[in-house]
Amino acid sequence: ITSFNQAAEQMTGFRPEEAIGEIWWRLFSWEEIKSRYRDLVLAGVAQRFEGEIKNKRGERCLLGVTISMLRNERGKQIGVIAIFQDLTQLKNMEMEIHKKDRLAMIGEMAAGMAHEIRNPLASISGSIQVLKRGLPLDDENRGLMKIAESETERLNAIITQFLLYAKPLPPSRKWVDLHALLSETVQLLKNRPEEHVKVELLMDTHPLMMFIDPEQMRQVFWNLSINAVEAMAHGGTLSISTRLVSSKKGSSDTHTGLVEINFKDTGEGIRKEDLPKIFYPFFTTKSSGSGLGLPIVQRVVEEHFGKIDVESGSAGASFLIYLPLEGSSGYPPDLAEAVAGDDQREILTKMAD
Repeated sequence: ITSFNQAAEQMTGFRPEEAIGEIWWRLFSWEEIKSRYRDLVLAGVAQRFEGEIKNKRGERCLLGVTISMLRNERGKQIGVIAIFQDLTQLKNMEMEIHKKDRLAMIGEMAAGMAHEIRNPLASISGSIQVLKRGLPLDDENRGLMKIAESETERLNAIITQFLLYAKPLPPSRKWVDLHALLSETVQLLKNRPEEHVKVELLMDTHPLMMFIDPEQMRQVFWNLSINAVEAMAHGGTLSISTRLVSSKKGSSDTHTGLVEINFKDTGEGIRKEDLPKIFYPFFTTKSSGSGLGLPIVQRVVEEHFGKIDVESGSAGASFLIYLPLEGSSGYPPDLAEAVAGDDQREILTKMAD
């Protein structure tokens, strides 16, 4: 690399002094560029393509690239010019649109399938109950009837969960205290069966009014909490915290931005190869479970215009939910301003600090 402008620095994260003098495909982990360079030499015309590099932080960066010959005044080739544009955000938006289209199609199929499956399932369940009451059964046959009955209930629950994922109800938003919702979750966990008392529960949250669907968010918090507890079979600590992530750095309007809700456990963590798949429907590493808990969590968070991230290592996993505090969360900024009184502003300022 002999020249590296300011735009290249911003896109890749490398400073000119770090890039100049380096071999370009080594610096960006960009093997594909070598074959494109061969095409340029053979064809003698500029090559336009889309490529993927890694920036300085090791993050994936999608580029639209044009490479062409650099010649001197005598027409002799003295190098190659690569002009590139960062397409990462555009491609992510395209992927999101395709994902929503697929989910819409799945939702239509799911509704039809659920109707076709539930009718015979209800007949089976009703018939089993009638047989249990009307037949003289010994202990073994009574046990088999109980298994059949519980399995039909389990199938019905899976269908219900799949419908919730594929075709969720729009959020029924209202003003609720986020701290109170999280406290309810902790209280329910404390009342779980005896085997879970070895998990210590820590909270670092503040009273904060949010315009969300409380029932859907209760399910999100419960699913994440249960997953964390089950990941700590030999004991550990589940920490639930909230903080403000300002979208206007340096702004005095501390109530503008995102609220981060962190569920952090000290369990065994998530295997690296499983991380990309944990939000796939029906993917699970448990011996029991439908594999729909986390996909439903992601779907609910996205329906609230939010995002969920996962960080995992040998010391456990963190599930981080980001919800908009105002504007895109579905209520007008002037209403947010009206409810964000002095007490809430003080709390938000502390969270931001």
